[in-house]
Amino acid sequence: MHSRTALDRRRFLASATTAVGVLTLAAVPSAAPALATPVQGWPDRPFFEFQLRRLLGEAPLGGADAEEVSAAVRAIGPSPSAEAWVREFSALGRGLAQRAADVAADGRLDARTIALRAANYLRTAEFFISPLGTSLPAKIAMYQEMRQAFAMAVKGYAVEQVRVPYEGTYLDAYYVHPANADGAHPGVVFFGGLDSVGEELYLWAGKELARNGIAVLIVDGPGNGASIRLRGIQSRYDYEVATKAAVDYLEGRPGIDSDRIGLIGISLGGYYAARSAAFEPRLRATVVWGAIWDESEILTSGGNLETKRFLAEYGAWVFGGGDFGKAFVDSRRFSMIPVAHLIRNPILIIHGADDVLVPVEQASKLYDAISAPKLLHIVESGRPGSAHCQADYIPAAWEVMIPWLLEQLS
Repeated sequence: MHSRTALDRRRFLASATTAVGVLTLAAVPSAAPALATPVQGWPDRPFFEFQLRRLLGEAPLGGADAEEVSAAVRAIGPSPSAEAWVREFSALGRGLAQRAADVAADGRLDARTIALRAANYLRTAEFFISPLGTSLPAKIAMYQEMRQAFAMAVKGYAVEQVRVPYEGTYLDAYYVHPANADGAHPGVVFFGGLDSVGEELYLWAGKELARNGIAVLIVDGPGNGASIRLRGIQSRYDYEVATKAAVDYLEGRPGIDSDRIGLIGISLGGYYAARSAAFEPRLRATVVWGAIWDESEILTSGGNLETKRFLAEYGAWVFGGGDFGKAFVDSRRFSMIPVAHLIRNPILIIHGADDVLVPVEQASKLYDAISAPKLLHIVESGRPGSAHCQADYIPAAWEVMIPWLLEQLS
C-alpha cells in the first residue's frame, strides 16, 4: 500500500469514528494467482498488451480462459492489429455462443459459464471496432450479439434487466439482487468509463458486491453501453443528473434502504462518481475506482500512438457524437477542479501506481482537494493490481472497496 495511505487511513479513522464508524481494510495480496497457461503478449505494443491483460484479469472471474485466449493471441500473430483482434475474438465468441446454445438445448449441462466467456470475447472484439463513420453499424451489431450471449449467461441468476427513467427516455441497467438479503438492505449505483458496458461491470464487481449483501444497479449511463449505442445518448459533464435518476430508481425498489445508498464509478466513471458526490446529497458513500481530476489533461497527454488514437476516437464518439472539435471543447468541462470542495460524504479513491491511461497524479490532486472524510488507496508499482483500475488483478480493488462500503452502508 502506498505510504500515504497509512497516514490518510489514520486521519480518516480519526474523523470518521464518530461520524460514520470505524473502517476495516483487508490487505492487498502479495501475488496474483498464476495463469494455467502463460500467454505471450506484445510488450512493445502497450495498448494491445493492456487489453490482453484486461481480458486475462477477467479469467479468474469466468470471463475468459487462458487456453482460449492464448490460441487467439497466436492466431493474431506477433504484430497485432485491430482487424486481427476483431477477427479472432469474434470468431471465438461466436463459436462459444453457439456451443452454449447447443448445450442449453440439450438440457443436461449448464451452459451459462460458456455463455459468459462468449459474451466477454464478443465484448473485447466489439471494443476494437471503431465507433466512427461506416464502422459504427458493425460495432452495434457485435454489441447486440454480446448482449444475447450475456442474457444466456445470467439466465436463472438473480440478475434483472431494468430501465431507469431519464429525461423522457431511459437508461438500460441491470439490477443484481443481493445474496441472503433479510429485510432492508443497502444498494449501490455502478457507472462505467469511456468504453464500458454494463455486462463487463457485472463481471468486474457486480456479482461480488451482491455476494456480499449489497444490491447493485449497474447502469449504462450517458455515453456508456446501450445508452450511446442504441439511443445515441452522449456523456455529460453534469453526471449528477444521471446519478439522480439512478438513485430515484433505487429508492423505489422494494427492500432498498434509502438511507444506505452508495455510488461506484470506474475509470472515466471515477469522474462521474466524484462529480455526483458533490451534488447528490442522498449518497452515503462514494467509490472513485480510478480517479479523474481533469479529463482534458488525459485526452491531450502523452502516451503511445495507439492509445492516443483510441482516446481520440472514443472521445469524439462519447463526448461529441463523432465531432472531434465538439468533443475536445466539451471534454474541458469534465473537471473536478471547480467542484471537488463541495463533496461532503465519505469518499474512497482507488488507483494503480502503474496506470498508463490515467496518471496516478490525478488521484492525488483529487484527494488533496476534498475536505470530506476521505481515503486514498494506491496499489504500489509492481504489485498485482497496479494497472489501470486493477485490470491485471481485479480483487485488489475488491479487498479495499467492499469492506469499506459495508462499513459505510452499515
